[in-house]
Amino acid sequence: MVALVPQVADVRVWEPNNGWDLSGVKNNWLKRIRKSKLNQTGEYIVFQALSLALAWVPLRLHEPLSHFVAWGWDRFFPVRRDVILENIAIAFPEKDATWQSGIAVACVRHFVRMSLECAREIWRPLEDFLRLVESTDGGEIFQQLGDGSRSIICIGGHFGNWELVVAYGLQLAQIPGYAFTKPLHNPLVDVVVTNMRQRGGVKVITTREDARIAMRVLRKNVAMGFLADQDARHSGIFVPFFKRPASTFTGPAVFAYHFNCPIVFLTCTRKPSGLYHLHFEPPAYPDKTVPKDAEIERLTQLHVQQLEAAIREHPEQYFWFHRRWKTQPKRAK
Repeated sequence: MVALVPQVADVRVWEPNNGWDLSGVKNNWLKRIRKSKLNQTGEYIVFQALSLALAWVPLRLHEPLSHFVAWGWDRFFPVRRDVILENIAIAFPEKDATWQSGIAVACVRHFVRMSLECAREIWRPLEDFLRLVESTDGGEIFQQLGDGSRSIICIGGHFGNWELVVAYGLQLAQIPGYAFTKPLHNPLVDVVVTNMRQRGGVKVITTREDARIAMRVLRKNVAMGFLADQDARHSGIFVPFFKRPASTFTGPAVFAYHFNCPIVFLTCTRKPSGLYHLHFEPPAYPDKTVPKDAEIERLTQLHVQQLEAAIREHPEQYFWFHRRWKTQPKRAK
């Protein structure tokens, strides 16, 4: 069970001497820092209390509860509705407004259910969470790749239930599993989520750490997972995603090329039963006879295409809440 209050050493922001030099800082900035810590503590307490309550909601009530919350969101609290509808319209311009609005509501419904499921992973035995996977396909090839001769780069997206990809999918390789993640803005909540992801033995490396740590780990023949579908701003390359340029991180492809690792794309899709199907795409191998930049672009484009194909089948299970196309190529003068 996750402790209600994280260990002090786990959260740098709470260390009594964390290296901040606040001498000469104006009083208003000090107030903002104090307010930020108070906000983080408040968010953390609410998160823990809410997740504890939701963890014990019976599975049979997940669907009706998600319908109720999505209905309330649509009628009274349409948080980020404009962003969701804009993204869906970009991806599916051929669909009418009624269809797009229906997908938006279904998207909220799906992620309410996912939140209920992840609350179970925090507070209840891990087996309760893993039982949500009803079936798999392609796992045999994935297990064969985990023979210890090389590392495996595993890529997913914010689609279906990606936490099951981490907790269930990475374990099938039968070699040490690592997840490369971006920390949450609230460091207290981030400790809880990191502990959740590490319960099954998967270790977490964050983007706050030096990339050389990930490189050292990859030399040990591991399965390293990435969620590579967020806007990379000006740190990525532009590849088509639903026929529109999307700035995409190249890290997974760079690692695969450097260490000659296979790339396996995974999805965990909700079925009509409410449980999930875990799918492994056939591995893609870097071609060292091709120039490095061209091959990294090809590998990056490949997993973006695989994610798009999964979304086209189940558009309501994609996380349309973030601005995937926020960064666009600069126009030539």
